Amino acid sequence: KVLGLFEAWANINPQWRSDKKYTPDYLKNNHPRDINPVDVEVSPPNYRPKIDTDYIAGMFDAVGNIGLTVKESSSQPTGYGISVSSKISLRYPNIRIEPHLELFFQDTNITTDLQNRNNQLELAISDPLSLSEFIDLIYEYSLLNIDIFEAFRLFIIPAMIENQHSTKEGMIEIIEVYDAVKRDKTDRLYTANYFRNLWG
Repeated sequence: KVLGLFEAWANINPQWRSDKKYTPDYLKNNHPRDINPVDVEVSPPNYRPKIDTDYIAGMFDAVGNIGLTVKESSSQPTGYGISVSSKISLRYPNIRIEPHLELFFQDTNITTDLQNRNNQLELAISDPLSLSEFIDLIYEYSLLNIDIFEAFRLFIIPAMIENQHSTKEGMIEIIEVYDAVKRDKTDRLYTANYFRNLWG
């Protein structure tokens, strides 16, 4: 019975088989006992018709990120450009997640880019106004991102909309605010101190 239950579980989680040694096939071949299928009566799942804002916020807390990217840009007066972005990445997503996300954002003015490839579902938001609206939408439901949400909604995004990042002083200030609240603490080349030293 254990093997039968194990096989049923593995069948609904196909990605699990790809890199595991002790699969149902392995057990059948090496321990040929109790291989009769098991009939288990299971009540039909009661799936919710749609996902709510608190669900999106919890998903973002778990597998989302929000960031600021600095790159060299000859079209900018400072020689550098800044962009904001937010992303939710789900590895081996349940087939119900993608249509639920599409349906949820249809009722908003938030521009998203939803891609599903190589067993990874990614929802990206790169437009500053859309990102601001997204933050406002999930802000009160978030448990892990309050500091960085406040930095983006109260300073970084408004400063970028006002084009403050096109000046050296404004760019340094934006990066400095971001560096103080970003969750990823890995070293970055383009920090506020880097530009202070570069520009004097």
